[in-house]
Amino acid sequence: YIGINLNAVHENHILRNADFRRALSLSIDKNLLVKTLRNGVGTPAESGFIPKGLPSFSLQKRKFIFNKSQAVTLVQKAAYDFANPLHKLTVYTNKDYIDIITFVAKQWQNIGINVAIELLETATLREKMKKGELMMFRASWIADYPDEESFMNVFYSQNAAPPNYTRFNNPNFDKAYIACVQETDPNLRDSLFVMMNDIIMDENPV
Repeated sequence: YIGINLNAVHENHILRNADFRRALSLSIDKNLLVKTLRNGVGTPAESGFIPKGLPSFSLQKRKFIFNKSQAVTLVQKAAYDFANPLHKLTVYTNKDYIDIITFVAKQWQNIGINVAIELLETATLREKMKKGELMMFRASWIADYPDEESFMNVFYSQNAAPPNYTRFNNPNFDKAYIACVQETDPNLRDSLFVMMNDIIMDENPV
């Protein structure tokens, strides 16, 4: 994923605009990414942060299907200004994932977004992410155990970085997260995971 740390974003920066953040997700052709960069292996992340293979995945809404025209409309709604320094994006990554980040950057450039890529050594990248010094960064998460909670804890506000590199903080999300940790009924847990995943897709910290 590409994380957005709003704590590191200037108060007038375009990334603070929710419509713009949504446009970033909608403008990425994830099917093409999987086909060309991963030899067709994988599932396009069109349904948020919970991956295929976990029980609540089938209940998720596909909110991030590639839609270039809608992305352009949202960019215009956000009053994006290519020439404004506060509207330029810089994504930090290491050399191992330069192919994916280059692909994403070109997708964003295709809808008129001014974006640059900065390469950092892996250790430096992780340290800056941990300290909250980067606005946008390429990161990843592998669950410690096969349960949605292990993915949702990436966004629980009481968690430090890692795993909460974006410093995401949403009271409704936190309330649902605490409830899911305590809940034993699988159906109720699934409904809580859907709720949390919807919040992530609405707020777009990634």
